[in-house]
Amino acid sequence: FQAEKLKLDYKAEHQERSKTLKYKMNSLKSSSSTCETMSIELSSLSETIEESSPNYRNLLESFFSLVSRNNEILIMPKMVFDCGLVGSLIVLLGVAILAYITNMSLCHCAKKTNSSSLIELNSKIFPKSVTIFNIFFITFLVGNIICNQALIAETLSLTLSFIYGESLWANRLVLTLIISSFPLFFIFSKTVYKIKFLSNFAIIAFYLGVFVIIKNYFYPLPLLPHIVVNENQPINYWNFKGILSNIGIYFLTFTLHDVLIDFSSELKPQTIKRTRTLLVSIIGTILINFILCSFFGYMALYKDTSSSSMDNFISYILLTRDHSDSLIVWTNYIVSLNFLFDCLISIIPISKFIDSLFIDSNESRFSLSSIPYKANALKVFFVVWIALINIAVVLLKLDVQGVFEMISSISVIPIFIGFPLLW
Repeated sequence: FQAEKLKLDYKAEHQERSKTLKYKMNSLKSSSSTCETMSIELSSLSETIEESSPNYRNLLESFFSLVSRNNEILIMPKMVFDCGLVGSLIVLLGVAILAYITNMSLCHCAKKTNSSSLIELNSKIFPKSVTIFNIFFITFLVGNIICNQALIAETLSLTLSFIYGESLWANRLVLTLIISSFPLFFIFSKTVYKIKFLSNFAIIAFYLGVFVIIKNYFYPLPLLPHIVVNENQPINYWNFKGILSNIGIYFLTFTLHDVLIDFSSELKPQTIKRTRTLLVSIIGTILINFILCSFFGYMALYKDTSSSSMDNFISYILLTRDHSDSLIVWTNYIVSLNFLFDCLISIIPISKFIDSLFIDSNESRFSLSSIPYKANALKVFFVVWIALINIAVVLLKLDVQGVFEMISSISVIPIFIGFPLLW
């Protein structure tokens, strides 16, 4: 009887404890839900407060940086010669819309995963495929740096040789060595902030190029005797083969994917609305300026019988038309700053990638506070390796434009379309 009574008492006590535990669990769930709701409300409130006191200077610096890195402004007239007026306009509009869609998809993914760079974003979404992505991404960045440095040396050396009659080969080799050393000053930077101050000069160079192209339409330079003009030359409206062969360069003109996350992560406030404002203003500005330069640059020169051999607008005026106008010469020097600026911006993702090789993959976020000396040594080796490639380009007299088009075709389209849509 006593044993039976103890069983009943134990059962009653157990049921009471179960009820108490269930009540506590429900209370905890309710408080957890309340905390989560409060966290969302606080986050929303924080964004609202930040939006009410935005840092416009930070936004403007990012805008200048991403607009002025577009050094393709001088080749826009050439693209119209290859693709036609209507063809180039349609491609520019289509690529601009696609650029907005894919860049915003990247920024949404970066916001959800709390990523501050494209390398970090890929490592969080697809850890197993990170190597495949890195091959395309690093190929694009390295190719971009090499081509930019080679184009600067080639452009400046041609100008110096044209004006002063000095040795073309010697000028180009010396300029290549000087230009290849610039990344050493920025390869150790972990943010894009240190490069932003150069954007104030690069944006001037960008708009100077736009101004010279448009000015030459309204106030053309006098024709020299050796220039043959065909007054009956028809306007090229459409060339499908030209569009296919140059589509990679059009994608390259709107490629912000490599550094947009880096810039958006440093915005204050760091919100999707803020990033969208930055992206729309950048793409809109680039599109308007490219359309203007394409139209006016083409209409200014399309009657020249030798214009089909144009590489870029200013080089054609200097070298083919034999004009040493001071504005054209100085613009050629200053616009080279865009090539250099684009090269330095591309260095930042490379720096972050090298840092990521020496960081524990189990960490939830890249901690760049204590990078071993091996990473810095690898960065120096990378800059030296790029310099050696540039010297080889000069010594072997390789076609930089051909390499540029090949890299843009292979690497840009996967980075521009494939990976953002996949994510």
